[in-house]
Amino acid sequence: MVKINSRMSEKRRDILNDARVRESMHPLLMRLEQSTISVSHMQYAFLEILRTHQSDSGFWDSRLKFCSDKEEDYIFWREDFGGKDITVSLLYLEPGEVHPPHHHNNVISVQSVVSGQIWAREYQRIKCMDADNILISPVRDRLLKKNDEIVAHEWLNNVHWFAAPKDEPAVIWNCNVRGFETNLFLHPAPNSLGRILLDPHVKVINGCLLAQKLTVEEGYEKFGNKPIANWPIPDEVIWMDKI
Repeated sequence: MVKINSRMSEKRRDILNDARVRESMHPLLMRLEQSTISVSHMQYAFLEILRTHQSDSGFWDSRLKFCSDKEEDYIFWREDFGGKDITVSLLYLEPGEVHPPHHHNNVISVQSVVSGQIWAREYQRIKCMDADNILISPVRDRLLKKNDEIVAHEWLNNVHWFAAPKDEPAVIWNCNVRGFETNLFLHPAPNSLGRILLDPHVKVINGCLLAQKLTVEEGYEKFGNKPIANWPIPDEVIWMDKI
C-alpha cells in the first residue's frame, strides 16, 4: 500500500481541527519567516508545545484514541501560505508498516513517537551528485520509544526510513514545515516540496552511500512491509560521527 504521506507533492487543502495548536505554533512559524529565530530554535519550541498538549489529557487522549480506533491519521492543523505550508498531525502506522527511505526538498520536520515504538534509520546528505543521485552517510539506526524524537531540516539528517514492529501499531506526532528555507541542498531544486523516495544502498563511494531516486511505486515495491534490518549498512561505510 502506498501511503498518502509519500504523495506530499500534491497541493493539500487547509484543515483546522484544533485552533489551539495553530495559536501556539503559528507565531513561531512567522518568526522563522522573518528570520528572528533559527530553524532549530523553532523545532525545539515545537517539541515543547507538543509536550504541553500531551500533558492535557482531556485534549490529547481523545486525539490519540481517534488514531487507534479509526486506524488512520489525525490532522491538528494544515495551512497553505502560498508556496509554503505546514502540517501538524498524528501519523498512524499499522503493525509492520514501513515508510520507505526518503528525503525532502525544503522541509523542516519534527517527529516524536507518542504511542508504540518504531525502528528508525537516519542519514545525513553529504553531496548532491545530480537530479537523481546523492551521497549520504548514516547517522543513527535505533529503536524509538514513546517521546523519542526525529529532528531534521535541509542540512540535518534529511534522509530517514522508519517502520512499526510486526506485532503492534505506532503513532507518531509529525510536523512538516515546507518551503521556508532558502539555502537548498538539491541542485537543480525540484518543483515538489514532497517526499523523494530513495534507494539508499546503491553502492559505496569513498565511504559514503550512493542513494538513487525512486518513484513512489518503486520505493514501496522494494522497501514496503520489509524490515529495515534486511539492508545492513556495509562495513566500509563511514558513519556521520566519524567524518
